[in-house]
Amino acid sequence: MLSSDPKHRWGYRRRHPRGRAASTRISPILDLTATSPKPEGFLMKLRSLAAVAALSVSMFAGSAFADGRIAAALDAPVAAKTKVVAGGAVFVCEGTECVSAQAPSRALTAAACKALAKEVGRVAAFGGETKSLDAEDLARCNASAKVAAK
Repeated sequence: MLSSDPKHRWGYRRRHPRGRAASTRISPILDLTATSPKPEGFLMKLRSLAAVAALSVSMFAGSAFADGRIAAALDAPVAAKTKVVAGGAVFVCEGTECVSAQAPSRALTAAACKALAKEVGRVAAFGGETKSLDAEDLARCNASAKVAAK
């Protein structure tokens, strides 16, 4: 016979056999206050992990800004000091020169030169510390240059 006691009915949610205290205990793996044979071993691993993380971040940050400074000489001066974003770099244009102090390597391409020429006009020279665009790339760059208002 079935009992009328609610604990014995079908579908009743039973407690954990060990009771509530078992579920609130901290796992010995995660318990940092527990004594272990060598507690300094954990700290050493943590320091090593932090050092590797810092080293990898510095390596990737160095490659992202590999070319550093990019300068562009313009055919005609700009009217006022302006900032232009082209190829992932921020160029500050004043007079007949546009300079980006911290540029990613993708900013030293004909596409970035085109984006700059659309904003400020024809570009006479475009290059960084490691390389510069040749005459053919400059011709492609200036094909979409902004026409100066006369």
